Amino acid sequence: MSIILQDVTYTYMPGTPFERTAIENVSIEIPSGKITAIAGHTGSGKSTLIQHLSGLLKPSNGKVLVDDVDINIKNNNESKMARRQVGMVFQYPEQQLFEETVEADIAFGPRNLGLTEEEISVRVKEAMEFVNLDYDTYAKRSPFQLSGGQMRRVAIAGIIAMHPKYLVLDEPVAGLDPRSKEELLKRIRKLHEKQGITIVFISHNMEDIANMADKVIIMNQGKILLEGSPKEVFDMSQADDILLAGLLPPKTAIILDELNRGGLKVDTSAYTVEKGVELIYQALKEAGKC
Repeated sequence: MSIILQDVTYTYMPGTPFERTAIENVSIEIPSGKITAIAGHTGSGKSTLIQHLSGLLKPSNGKVLVDDVDINIKNNNESKMARRQVGMVFQYPEQQLFEETVEADIAFGPRNLGLTEEEISVRVKEAMEFVNLDYDTYAKRSPFQLSGGQMRRVAIAGIIAMHPKYLVLDEPVAGLDPRSKEELLKRIRKLHEKQGITIVFISHNMEDIANMADKVIIMNQGKILLEGSPKEVFDMSQADDILLAGLLPPKTAIILDELNRGGLKVDTSAYTVEKGVELIYQALKEAGKC
């Protein structure tokens, strides 16, 4: 099962002087049980695309299928249930917090699902534990008294508490300090590994994508420019296309490619610092230089 977009086009303000097509004839599959990263320059259409995954936007043309169900059929219970399988966390989600306490904010979604208060309490505690917010310490506090990283974790906990099958994150680490960023990415990966939730996330950071993603989608001017595994997309033969999208390949890939061009026979298939160091050491050893 998966999320499938079939020839999806979306036009803002059609029939007006401000008409603009944000995505055009996009056909992709978001595989279940995997981490998919979407990247592209500002205005490439990536945020418009992910808003179609949960039905927040309805295609001007085309279909969006969640587990083989068209989510845009009106007055259809099956479509409604399919939309609920997709949890959406917007960029700067802390700006969407509105309840008086952390507990109330996280409980808002599950309560709208019609769960009992006992079930809601269990989900709130589980979600807070997962994002590493102690219930006794934070439950009764105002979310607006927390740090930026903590507020973002509260927002993510509110989505996790609804038990989505698919979790969609728009620039989840934007604006966070390095420590908070690293911690949040670890939590997202742990959620994927522990609960099997399918993750879709937008990022400008190629290193984060290389470290996290099973599948990478690069967008440019409302269309899919590149699609595949990190190894396929970040192959340096694709560098010109990545640059065309206003992005850069992972720094490790660039360094390895330059070393290879300079005469050091090093494997260029690494995209993380740790693997890059390992391959450089191996190449130097084989060259008798260490």
